[in-house]
Amino acid sequence: MAHLTSAAQQASNLLSRFSFMQVAVEGHRTASCLLQSVRYSGLLLRQKLRQTTGGNSPARPLQWSQLKPTRLVENRAVHGFLIPCSLKSCKEGGIANIKHEIPIGDMMTIRTLTDLSPSEFENLTLDLLARLGLKNSVWRTPGRDGGRDIQGDEFMDDFSGYTSQKSWYVDCKRYSGTVSWPTVWEKIAFADSNNADVFLLVTTSTLSPQAVDEVNRWNDTRRAPSIRFWNGHDFDHRLSLHTDIQVKYGLSSQPIQDAAPAIVELSKILLKYTNSIAAQVEFGRTTEGPLAAIQAISELITARLGEIELTGHISVQRFRAEVDAYEWLKDAESISLLGFDRFAVRAIAALIRCYSKATDMVVARIEDSPNAVEIRGQGIPETLLSDLTTIGFWGSIGVKLTPELVILERMNAAS
Repeated sequence: MAHLTSAAQQASNLLSRFSFMQVAVEGHRTASCLLQSVRYSGLLLRQKLRQTTGGNSPARPLQWSQLKPTRLVENRAVHGFLIPCSLKSCKEGGIANIKHEIPIGDMMTIRTLTDLSPSEFENLTLDLLARLGLKNSVWRTPGRDGGRDIQGDEFMDDFSGYTSQKSWYVDCKRYSGTVSWPTVWEKIAFADSNNADVFLLVTTSTLSPQAVDEVNRWNDTRRAPSIRFWNGHDFDHRLSLHTDIQVKYGLSSQPIQDAAPAIVELSKILLKYTNSIAAQVEFGRTTEGPLAAIQAISELITARLGEIELTGHISVQRFRAEVDAYEWLKDAESISLLGFDRFAVRAIAALIRCYSKATDMVVARIEDSPNAVEIRGQGIPETLLSDLTTIGFWGSIGVKLTPELVILERMNAAS
């Protein structure tokens, strides 16, 4: 019964949040229709839970103050509203309350690429490259500049059905001035030592005229690796097509309005499991797994929206095994030590357990991957990867999956 009432409260919280967000998504038809669907499914879930609990369910919508118009004050967006929120983490033997309160009139800075820290810019570049199709991304640390480079693969199918693979090496830096040819040449050496087919230089500035000429001359002679580069304008253009990435890093000029369409994919996952719960309650089937998933996804959405409304971007909140670990998630201290996001990990673990045939799931460190852990289950379907990847994006977690285990990698390790 504790699971039922807690999930009902989470559903109510999200219903209130989605009602609040309708103002922000006015004019965005897809997001608005989806949020209406989530509200309808949540109302159905609440009704079924009330029937199950004899009408005594404590689920009630939280009262959200009215959204006041966004206004700019010295390049800062000011929002005059109060967001009370109580996130509940169900555990056997008790409930841990995680409370957040965003004060009225808090100010958020509208950031640009040059406002990001070096590690934030690196993480942003990785997210954008992954969205554009780079696979098997890993971090490389070349050394002297202390930064991280990205290595990944591009797969292409030709009309004959043959799939070819190219290895990419990406250097991403916030250079203050133009990038000279000697700097590019030094980076090419790192790319070549890692057997890259293509070297991509991503910068917030530009290449010097001499560097552009030398790059063109290099490519004309078909020397390896091929050289590509994005200047600040190129990066801005590509980033403008991905609102969710802008919102994640605080680069949206209207974060409140953009937050709703940005979380559409997360909301779809929540909607799917909410509908599943309604059907299972109707037919008297067990609901423990889906209820935990609904609660965890609701916590994730609520936390991320609260952060966006406060600061204009999300922030990773460290997983604490003594508070955040489920009873069936064994040896979860490894997750704490690596600093994974608490809300994303809980949502990922809850979804895995919905499908795993194992009673308990065991966490273990991976020796050759210092920022990764594996969660062992049984019979985990490959089709779950898409949902896990979507959740991982909002916690800066990379996800890989096999039928017996899920590998989680902290993608913002240098933050």
